Amino acid sequence: MDESEFKDLMDNLQDIEGAIVTELAEATLYFLQALDELTELQIMLLIESMEKEIVSQQLNLVGGILDKYFWNEKQNFTVEIQQLPEEEWDITGALIEEISGISIQRSGCTITGSILPDSSSNLSALYVALFAIDLLSKKSF
Repeated sequence: MDESEFKDLMDNLQDIEGAIVTELAEATLYFLQALDELTELQIMLLIESMEKEIVSQQLNLVGGILDKYFWNEKQNFTVEIQQLPEEEWDITGALIEEISGISIQRSGCTITGSILPDSSSNLSALYVALFAIDLLSKKSF
């Protein structure tokens, strides 16, 4: 990050009086930490997802997987998904498998897979990144 980018970031974290908005700074830091957990390939897959405008669908899918895992404490899951064209599914499947290390299989409008206990933090980092990207893509600042 060069000096002008840092200044832009700091300007966007301030209220109209110039004080740092703590909640916004914390959310930004959390998002940056989530991105820092990702590899270059994973970030490239996120960029492709943004270009294909499929982040919302991916967010719903990852949220569904996390919901099944965390609330039901099940390592095996089945989640219904929105229909995606083949190329977009390939990006989504690669993103989830690359980041979380879980293997997923698609059958029509459902996916099945298994979560290893040590992969849940990676899946959570993906959810945070997708959530922030989805939110930023819907907001006009």
